Amino acid sequence: MEQAMRNKNNRNEYSKRKFVVYFKYFFLIIGTLIMLYPILWLFGASFKSNTEIFKSIWFMPKSFDFTPYIEGWKTSSQYTFGTYFLNSFLIVIPKVLLTLISCILAAYGFARFNFAMKKVLFPVMIATLFLPGIVTRVPMYIFWKNVGLLDTYIPLIANSAFACDTFFVYMLFNF
Repeated sequence: MEQAMRNKNNRNEYSKRKFVVYFKYFFLIIGTLIMLYPILWLFGASFKSNTEIFKSIWFMPKSFDFTPYIEGWKTSSQYTFGTYFLNSFLIVIPKVLLTLISCILAAYGFARFNFAMKKVLFPVMIATLFLPGIVTRVPMYIFWKNVGLLDTYIPLIANSAFACDTFFVYMLFNF
């Protein structure tokens, strides 16, 4: 008898927990749909005409119009977005590779070797973490102007070759 009562109580507890879990997931799904609706509407509105955007709050367009994407890709200048993507990759890929190599080498040097001025250079490097990047813009501009490389990609990439991203050096040093 006592075993039967325990089994019944366990089933009731299991049913209550199951109900609570379903209740939580129901509200989580409702909340997710509420949060996703603006993103869905934005995506759907990109295929609508201007008049259709303001007439309906439903995110699906009556007919899909790809003209804005085609016109947007062409841009109003002589360059397309393909040119912009290529420029981005020409800057980002070398910058990432140079940052990776230079920061690993600098962190390894600080972590493994004892050299003169190590106890001075490392704190100076850490102090540069507190220096906002905007403070160095004008001196760097003047430097690149004097070197004669202003209208090239080199000023955008060159700092990465000298472990100027001190946070990464610090993070790797501690690792």
